[in-house]
Amino acid sequence: MKKKYVPRTGIERQHKTFLQEQTTILEVTGENQMSKTCLLDEHYTEVMIVPSLGEPQMVETELKAQGRKPEEKQGQNIGNVPENVQLDQLLGSKDATIDRTRTTIVFGDAGIGKSTIIQKIIRDWATGKIYRQFKFVFHFKFSQLNLIKVRTTLSMLILNSYPYLRNHLEKLWKEPGKILFIFDDLDEFEQTVDFKDVERNNAPQNQCFDPECCCLVSDIVCCLIQGQLLKGSSVLITSRPWKLESLGNSNIHRKFKILGFSPEEIKQYFQRYLRDPNLEREAIETIKLNNTLDTLYYNPLYCSVCCSLAESHKTAEERERQPITSTRLYTVYFENLLNRCGYDAGNTRNSLLKLGELAYHGIGKKTAVFEADKFNELELSNFITAFIVKIRDNDLRSVAYKFCDTVMQDFVAALLKSLRTKPNELKQLLDEGYRCGDDRFNSFSRFLVGLSLRKSTDQLESKLGKFPAEVTQPVSEWLTRNVKTCAQNLDDGQSQRKFLNICHSFAEFEDRNLMEAALAPIKKIKFTKCPLKPSDCAVLSTVLMNLEIIEEMDLSTCGVQDAGIHQLQSILHKCKKLRLNENNLQDSGVEYLFKVLEKNDCKVQTLELKSNALTDDCAAKLVSAISKNGSLMELDLSNDNQRSEQSNRLTDESVPTFLQLYQTSTNLKEIRLQNNQFSANRRHILKSRTASSHLTIITE
Repeated sequence: MKKKYVPRTGIERQHKTFLQEQTTILEVTGENQMSKTCLLDEHYTEVMIVPSLGEPQMVETELKAQGRKPEEKQGQNIGNVPENVQLDQLLGSKDATIDRTRTTIVFGDAGIGKSTIIQKIIRDWATGKIYRQFKFVFHFKFSQLNLIKVRTTLSMLILNSYPYLRNHLEKLWKEPGKILFIFDDLDEFEQTVDFKDVERNNAPQNQCFDPECCCLVSDIVCCLIQGQLLKGSSVLITSRPWKLESLGNSNIHRKFKILGFSPEEIKQYFQRYLRDPNLEREAIETIKLNNTLDTLYYNPLYCSVCCSLAESHKTAEERERQPITSTRLYTVYFENLLNRCGYDAGNTRNSLLKLGELAYHGIGKKTAVFEADKFNELELSNFITAFIVKIRDNDLRSVAYKFCDTVMQDFVAALLKSLRTKPNELKQLLDEGYRCGDDRFNSFSRFLVGLSLRKSTDQLESKLGKFPAEVTQPVSEWLTRNVKTCAQNLDDGQSQRKFLNICHSFAEFEDRNLMEAALAPIKKIKFTKCPLKPSDCAVLSTVLMNLEIIEEMDLSTCGVQDAGIHQLQSILHKCKKLRLNENNLQDSGVEYLFKVLEKNDCKVQTLELKSNALTDDCAAKLVSAISKNGSLMELDLSNDNQRSEQSNRLTDESVPTFLQLYQTSTNLKEIRLQNNQFSANRRHILKSRTASSHLTIITE
């Protein structure tokens, strides 16, 4: 059995006990800034940490990773690194006598988990699990150090946070190699720590060689890192990437980047947060289906927001009454990001308005990267770096800026237009994006529609000021007008894509009565030239949920597949004619249709499943479902081309099963089985029943 670690002196025990008490609780912030308190030991989920690739590789990586899904982005960031770095490896070897670094930098985006990692390191050290070579660990947040405007000493900084050490500092300073200083969130530090300013750093009044030397906090930190103060002590610093440039390479021994959660760690986080398998499963599925925001899925702060929203929508009734839309998710995430980075109402609005202008201009010009001159003209302060990252060209000579995520650019642009657009001008703005020949304005328009709701903007007004009132009516009118226009002719791909985008906007608007009134007159819904992702199918399900009946839904050749059919299950039974031809559904995909056919209120009269790679294995279940159905009249399982890879492959083995329908189905009038793999004898048997039965089976 492993021996329990016990500190050697009373003051060491007191210090460790104090830090244990401080790090027991992990506060997780979610909706409306409500904090949920959890035990750190139970709730902590590891994040992916890798050695820094260096600036050239980092720039190339980030540019390539932009817009990818989390798994792809993480894989791109990791490169050839064989494995993650554990928390007990950040400062070098576990052995106190070899390879112990002096200064370590851990950096990552806002909300990526830097402060949580620090809390975990401190707690594990205090409980004797890691870094036993240190007798004392001192933790400082730069946001709190900002409050110290006057010159001070390292000893005073220590005593301000740990007053019980008053009579022990002199002895403690004699063993600097036994001390670890942790400075959290360098990017929030208002003073300058710039190792490149040699002249200033070498000035006598700015040098700090002794714990009792009176200096600015920035000089104390600078001298600790350089080893001029308490030489031999270790320093661990966290920061967002943009601040690292000021540190240069001065005495920095190790740099690590936090990538966030891996797919497996995301599942663990949801399990530990929600503690309800059903809620966890539904929450993960809901978030994964949100195609707008899936590039944020790896971010711990975003996961916290997702869990918070899922917890507030526990029942199916709550989720139906107030669905978790893209706007809702991103608004809460954005609000948490502002608060996490310490922004205040005094400087947030004007800077974000300027940034919003830049974002909207970039969308219109298909620009994601902005030249430094253009960016600097706007005089945007450093706090914007929660949303903007600095990048260098491959030659490292020129600097440019881009939004940390393409969705962030769309959302910030929509925020600007929501704040500055008058109600009577809103429809014109939406029309400009709607008429665009490509999809560059799609995400922006959906956010703009979602932000027209008071429940979306109320929580942002404390930071950004009042949003225009009475904007829901013009948005409602715009949605109604355009859905009628594009639904008049859904034969071409562009019209189908526009209709799909309008449906996404309806979902963000969350007005079920409007959805029903605007969509009910549409007799035929068609997506034959517009690929449908599972996320699109989830939106269609939400938007069409309140319709009593859908005359015809043609989803042929749209690549819907089984994941999409699963999302559409709740509305497919309302379709009188349901066409799903050439989607390569296979046997697994049509299983969802069996449940549709078995519903008591199923209205499907015509079901077309031509060329879906169906085999005899699904025939029995399909016939069983039809036997329980009271509406189906026509079933098409034929092929236009028997040699196609997607062709249905029904053989003689399924003939007895189909013959059962003569006795079990009273409504079914016709089954089409042309170009399947029946023998001539079996085709004759199926055909011979036609003359004396209500059911016609066509085999050739």
